[in-house]
Amino acid sequence: MTLIAMLYSVVAFAKNSLITPPEGLAIDTYRFAATALENGYTETMAYDEQVKIGFNGDDAYILGLVRECPDEFWCKATKNEEGNYVIPANQYIGTREVWVYEFPYYMTAKNDEGGFEDIVLTLDETTMTFTTEQTVVLNGAASAWEPYLTFTNVSISLISEKAATPVTPQVSLFKADGDYPYASFDITNNGTNGEKLLSSKLYYTIWIEKDGQEQPLTLKKGTYVKLSEDMTEIPYIFTDNHDIFVHGEQVYLNQGIQKIATWTKIGIQSIYYGGGECLKSEIGWKQLQTPSSISTIADDQKRTGIYTLNGQRIETMKKGLYIVNGKKVIK
Repeated sequence: MTLIAMLYSVVAFAKNSLITPPEGLAIDTYRFAATALENGYTETMAYDEQVKIGFNGDDAYILGLVRECPDEFWCKATKNEEGNYVIPANQYIGTREVWVYEFPYYMTAKNDEGGFEDIVLTLDETTMTFTTEQTVVLNGAASAWEPYLTFTNVSISLISEKAATPVTPQVSLFKADGDYPYASFDITNNGTNGEKLLSSKLYYTIWIEKDGQEQPLTLKKGTYVKLSEDMTEIPYIFTDNHDIFVHGEQVYLNQGIQKIATWTKIGIQSIYYGGGECLKSEIGWKQLQTPSSISTIADDQKRTGIYTLNGQRIETMKKGLYIVNGKKVIK
């Protein structure tokens, strides 16, 4: 190996080295709020996720910037002479593996000339809120622009834990036909009085009605290959990147089409363990067809085309997971 090649290897290794926080780092939960633009779309959306932040001297460690991997991928910011916290341009934070595919993640700001620049966060220590006027990008390449999400109006603020009753969630989509039956849920981490709930203490349970009896659905470890134990209360932030997706956006119903055909309702309930209490929402129900007519209605409900995991129909696929003609596809 030539000297130039050796130096390149060293630089590449350093570029892709994971950030490791110090042992025993005390962390708190913060709300990451911004206006976001997803790659491939033209309309922005309100972004409201939660991250963990811990301080060690002049360094701040941030966890959870990749929503699909809330317990992985640390980012590191260091206080400068002006008292601001700086994340180096296009800082590597980790690689997500989905089946045989790899998706690297980098955090950076984008300057007016379209180049990478450091993210500079200003901290208000009175409210413990970070802000920046920069355009911040969750990027997918080391030396080129492959944005997953582009953020503006970024604010990262400390969340105070308190007991609260979660808002009643809703079943946004139920698909009983095809090879992969699934349901999609609209679950928010908000309380009924406007409280912001800690995502790490929020769970949800799927309910079904069968033979006139309402009962919670237990996901079996033998049926869901990524589960190490049966699961009735599903953590809001849990995902196996296979059958169960974060925030309940998609849960594949591996109970068998014959059993699903006996259900007359499907519901979803939120459970919150914040503030030392366990408070539950009402169950948000969706009425299904009667068992005798499920096959006919299922035929009417068949969806051809390309859909995102939350059920939105699109014309073309970008990088990620999709439902194409009823089947899971990755690009």
